[in-house]
Amino acid sequence: MRNSEGSKAALRVIEAISPKIVFNGHMHYGGYKTCRIGKSVYIYIDSSQKHRHYAILSSKSPLEVEIWRNLENVDLIHIE
Repeated sequence: MRNSEGSKAALRVIEAISPKIVFNGHMHYGGYKTCRIGKSVYIYIDSSQKHRHYAILSSKSPLEVEIWRNLENVDLIHIE
């Protein structure tokens, strides 16, 4: 996230609400990135025509997120 007032506000909301998972798209550097903010898993993902990443959230327990690029599974993230 950029060091802007909007980004800082979004981070404060995530810290206050503490959701299990947060998705963020519309990236400019491509691909995907994950990080933890407190107890939340934050997933940045670029689904543009250039990078073509997407996420699939499984509803089974425990929650899992598959990260794909085109037709290739590139990561599996377990959500506690």
